[in-house]
Amino acid sequence: MKPYAVAALGGTFDHFHKGHENLLSYAITKADHLVIGVTQDSMTLNKPYSDTIQPYDVRVQTVKDYLKSVSCRSHVSFVKLWDIFGPTLVENDIQALIVSPLTEKGAVIINAVRKNVYDLPKLPIEVCEVATDSRGEAITSTRIREGSINREGVIYATVLKRDFELTNQQKQALKKPLGKLFPNSQRLDIIKHLNPHTPNLAIGDEVSWFVFQHQMPVTVFIFDSLTKRHPTYPAIHTFLDPNSVLVSNNPAGTITREVSEDLKTAIDKKMHIHVHGEEDLTVLPAILLLPLGSHILYGQPDQGLVAVEVTQEKKEWCRQFLTTAKTS
Repeated sequence: MKPYAVAALGGTFDHFHKGHENLLSYAITKADHLVIGVTQDSMTLNKPYSDTIQPYDVRVQTVKDYLKSVSCRSHVSFVKLWDIFGPTLVENDIQALIVSPLTEKGAVIINAVRKNVYDLPKLPIEVCEVATDSRGEAITSTRIREGSINREGVIYATVLKRDFELTNQQKQALKKPLGKLFPNSQRLDIIKHLNPHTPNLAIGDEVSWFVFQHQMPVTVFIFDSLTKRHPTYPAIHTFLDPNSVLVSNNPAGTITREVSEDLKTAIDKKMHIHVHGEEDLTVLPAILLLPLGSHILYGQPDQGLVAVEVTQEKKEWCRQFLTTAKTS
């Protein structure tokens, strides 16, 4: 026998992750009937990185998919939430509230309103364990959207805590565009793809100069002051505040821990990087470090400009790609 006939839980359930799994798995053990509230889209607008929150229907479907995958035997009904209360402020069959430690405060508010405003009894609050990453920090959808972790809690910055030397096979693979290619005649079309609310990034002197000239919403330039091994003119660094430019060492064919750490600083503080060596491969740590929805722009020799949208799938591809690189 389960403790409750009916229990309620709720959340945004964005970019479904291990913490959501913990909450739902715990809820299944507590009630025969689960009332699951999912916040409707307008409730998400003030959340961090709200531009990359998934649509309501997608979020509901991921919950359904997970419950099916674990052969959930509890009856489940879904409610669209327009506030934190949902159906908890009326007399009904709900006997308990199921929360994570991160949402327990909301349950306390619900009980206070039930008692003080509606003269309803407080409901028992059942709290599941919080899912954490290797540092003991909670796995949250916000951290996923900001690009820090994946759904299992892997911290992307820890992947870059060493130097990488790419194999010849990897170098060959990177000759193909990692994103959408805009031919030289269509390079200006890229502006409509850039989100001005994300820290977009440009790699290479020619691309950086092109972006700078057209005042595109790019916050980080990475360059080496060379184009086809010759000094670049006009040099992009002459138009930047010297105090905003980091100098980083990154020999050709490598991704150094130094350039990865400088890149993290540049993204966080809206700075730029003057690379001593080669900047081309910084596209890989940039994918791992940028928030979802950001774009990385780089040049495809004699073809045009490539725009890489940072997605969870692209981050995971990049993480797996680097696992086969030589390390030192």
